[in-house]
Amino acid sequence: MSLTLTLATVTLLSSCQTIEPFKIDYMIPAQVNFPETLRRVAVVNNTPALKSDQIVIEQNESEAQKSYWGDGVLATEELAKALADGNYFDEVIICDSALRATDSVPQTHHLTQDEVIHLTQQLDVDFLISLDAVLIKSQRKMEFFPQWNIFGGSVDSKVYTTTRIYLPQRQNAMATINANDSIFWESDGLTESDALRSLPNDIEVRNQSSQFAGTTPVNQLLPHWRSGQRYLYGGLSVAFRDAMIYVHEGDWNEAMTLWEKEFDGKNKRRKKAAAYNLAVGYELQDQIDQALRWLKLSIEQTQPESAEQLMMKLYEQELQLRLSGMQQLQHQTKRMME
Repeated sequence: MSLTLTLATVTLLSSCQTIEPFKIDYMIPAQVNFPETLRRVAVVNNTPALKSDQIVIEQNESEAQKSYWGDGVLATEELAKALADGNYFDEVIICDSALRATDSVPQTHHLTQDEVIHLTQQLDVDFLISLDAVLIKSQRKMEFFPQWNIFGGSVDSKVYTTTRIYLPQRQNAMATINANDSIFWESDGLTESDALRSLPNDIEVRNQSSQFAGTTPVNQLLPHWRSGQRYLYGGLSVAFRDAMIYVHEGDWNEAMTLWEKEFDGKNKRRKKAAAYNLAVGYELQDQIDQALRWLKLSIEQTQPESAEQLMMKLYEQELQLRLSGMQQLQHQTKRMME
């Protein structure tokens, strides 16, 4: 969606429309709703306990590809730290000792209700967040770039985690979170050895990937901030130029007053632009229903199937997503204000 929106905006700019981009930060809800009574949590390491010859699952030497289990201790520590930094729960406790130490074959396990009851009582917490698996798939590449006469190396590491939430009063997990993301390293040098020297070795890749993997479930567990790109019409009149000055000064109320006056005028192009800018202004005030109302007025005055209307409809989709999550977000952030 973002790429399409960018392409639509480039088309607008090339057709002499005056569009000014800026960044917006807004909060979106987590996928999991925790009851108010769940205040103290323990993050436990339930990943497979591994011997040195069990870490690598699969490897392809010709393409320098490897799949291996991550380090559960490192990942659990990072997950607990990220949850604590979120200031969402009253207390976050870590239990990073391997619970699967007696397993002869590395594999993932659900915690039994008896295990959950024992751990919550032992750690004096309301519930558990269990990191059950960390899988890493890495690919190492080296190539020569003749146009610059240098070697370039890279390591692309994809991480996959399985995290479960357990309550002592429930027989099965309350929720299962499957998360994935990528971490990337690159280097260059005059020789292949120089380029290789700057890349992490396999042990460093596993350690750093494991630490990174521990942070990947957090956005699904906690409400979090997201950055987005927004656009404003400017330069269409003196009032539009003055409004942009107010925007740069952070005075959105004055800017919106000018746009409302422009919308009340007879110039259709400025009415369309003013309505769109008002939609952005109301979004920044978290009045998403008002933002959608103004955006609809702008879309109605835009040429059907044009790049401009495409940009507006993509923006409408983003606003609809924000609106659908507002009630959930308000419920989730209530405990952060207490």
